Amino acid sequence: MAADENAFIENSMGTLILLLDLYLSRYAPANSFTQLVVLSKNDGSVIVRCPMRTGIVPLL
Repeated sequence: MAADENAFIENSMGTLILLLDLYLSRYAPANSFTQLVVLSKNDGSVIVRCPMRTGIVPLL
């Protein structure tokens, strides 16, 4: 995900990243994982690299 840091106010970017990270892992299949990496839209540098999280949705 690429984000423009200038568009966020103070801690709102951190809150959005936390919520997206938890949301994505919650809906991933059980035998897979997610890892959210947020890049700067301005220069392409890594802003946040969240830890790998295993999925919890059971496979049918």
